[in-house]
Amino acid sequence: MIDIAAAEKYVKQNQPEIINLLVDFTLTDVVLFWSSNAELLKKQKLGCQPLLDWLSQEYHIKLIPTTSLELPQENKQQCNLLQQLYGTLYLKDLTAFYLAATSLKSTILGLALVKKKINSDTAYELSFMEELHQNIFWGKDEEAVKNREKVHQDLQQIEEYLQK
Repeated sequence: MIDIAAAEKYVKQNQPEIINLLVDFTLTDVVLFWSSNAELLKKQKLGCQPLLDWLSQEYHIKLIPTTSLELPQENKQQCNLLQQLYGTLYLKDLTAFYLAATSLKSTILGLALVKKKINSDTAYELSFMEELHQNIFWGKDEEAVKNREKVHQDLQQIEEYLQK
């Protein structure tokens, strides 16, 4: 269970640093690194491309996904826009965003959750899409299952916090 009050206090005291961290984190967002496996790539495009399109249309932030481990240089050019966007979030939204982004390893999913573009279940599914796909071939890792369950519960708590 997340201590929301402590998280909110921490975010309030460290807001500029947290915004900078989230901007940097966006460049390595799990949503931007797609698989070379055709089946998984198709799922990633269906699930994640609409969020990238939303960012572009709504906020003029154009992030490019990759199937390699290299960061697309074009994404670095979006940092000022990301900084501005994250800086406009009220404390409650910034706290939820920070908590969701760190749980999901995705600022894009965290922002979409805060902006109510997706719900906690969709955020969870998109964040763990590759891991869940790998389970089909390699079986489940019980420790990973427990970790995913905790993240899912945390996301549901964050979503409830946003609705208050």
